[in-house]
Amino acid sequence: MTEQSRKPAKKPNIAWRIGRVALDILGKALLCLMVAAVTLAIVAAISGAIFFAKFTSYLKADVIPKAYEYADNLALDDISLAQTSIIYYRDAETGEYRELQQLYASEHRIWVSYNDIPQTLVNATISIEDKRFTEHDGVDWIRTLSAVRNFVGGDSSYGASTITQQLIKNLSHNDDVTVNRKVQEIFRAMAVEEYYSKNEIMEWYLNTIYLGEGCYGVQSAAEVYFGKNVSELSPAECASIIAITNNPSLYDPYVNPEGNRNRQRIILSEMHAQGYLTDAEYNAAKSEEMLFHNGRYDEKTYYCAACGFEGPRSKYSRQDGAYFCPNCGTQNYAVDDNNAYSYFVDTIYRDVVNDLCEKYDISELAAVQKLLTGGYSIYATIDPTAQEIIDRIYENPDNVPDTVSTQQLQSAIVLIDNATGDIIAMSGGVGEKDGSLSWNRATQSKLPTGSSIKPISVYAVRHHAGDGL
Repeated sequence: MTEQSRKPAKKPNIAWRIGRVALDILGKALLCLMVAAVTLAIVAAISGAIFFAKFTSYLKADVIPKAYEYADNLALDDISLAQTSIIYYRDAETGEYRELQQLYASEHRIWVSYNDIPQTLVNATISIEDKRFTEHDGVDWIRTLSAVRNFVGGDSSYGASTITQQLIKNLSHNDDVTVNRKVQEIFRAMAVEEYYSKNEIMEWYLNTIYLGEGCYGVQSAAEVYFGKNVSELSPAECASIIAITNNPSLYDPYVNPEGNRNRQRIILSEMHAQGYLTDAEYNAAKSEEMLFHNGRYDEKTYYCAACGFEGPRSKYSRQDGAYFCPNCGTQNYAVDDNNAYSYFVDTIYRDVVNDLCEKYDISELAAVQKLLTGGYSIYATIDPTAQEIIDRIYENPDNVPDTVSTQQLQSAIVLIDNATGDIIAMSGGVGEKDGSLSWNRATQSKLPTGSSIKPISVYAVRHHAGDGL
């Protein structure tokens, strides 16, 4: 072997050796990552399968049966919602019954059937609240999946509830933000849609939603905001009312007219985009001036029973919260915005409460709740003309003689129609009445009759003896 062949082999340079070590480490790391990924995938698959099996079992054993039980027991027609009771009086000339007073507690609701709700209002509701309402089976899965995606991403503001789901929430008053409640609500909605038609669900929804100013349902809202029946609303007015549903405190037109207007225009745009409004209808609604009337009676036409005058609230003369006919001066109680009931209404109130206590064998408190939430139609015997005369006399203390003391001399009166025996007018005291259910000296005072009994007793004795008069 030569000297040259015995020479040692040349070693690789340092960069090559470092690279080889790095590749070796990287390969091992990648292998570990692959093993970990496969392991996690297997664990996830097994966990997912277990979760899916458990969740499916939970749905089949608990959620779905309870959902159908809920729908079966829902019985919409039997649900008692607070509805406004209305007192009517009969117009002596026409024989028609006219509104005298509305009685309600915290919820002012006048039920309106689906056939009396304008289609434009239904369309406005669908366009902004649930555009696939007529197509889905109670759950809009497209919106639900979008809401889940947003929720996972940290955004919980995206609403996915359908009109059916919102109705269930309104009836149950359960709005807990939990996955369990949402799952139950989804399956309840699907079950409810198997029991009730879309029209029935829409009717109930539009009669249960809160629309600000103490209004529950679209009929009371139409009266309070626009002074008209819901059937008379224009497309722009329909959109304005539905705009309130998103947030009554934010879109109440009396509180925030600009906010209501902005959301109304969004709804009109959606109605146009979804084919509910033509170009001409959309442009007309968008430019329509909103004339809100702060109260229930501004533009309703009210009839004076004394002289036949008909006109809106603005045509009546206002004095101390009461409204009087511009022609004859008779007070029209239906237009009155005074929160205090009249003595006549007080008496009706107490009589109805007593009747309810007796009929249903319930406490006075329970009877009051039934009256204020039962949606009763009560027909009064009042004669507005006679009542106006009595009010004019009794509300003016100058018509009562002064006394030596500083105490106000008091008086009360009940006027009866001799032909029918009906009470047609009354006053329970002298001076302006400033509160509801106040002391009524005509019906509640238990005082000695004094000398007033003399002619009555003489008549009774002589009549009993057969002398007659």
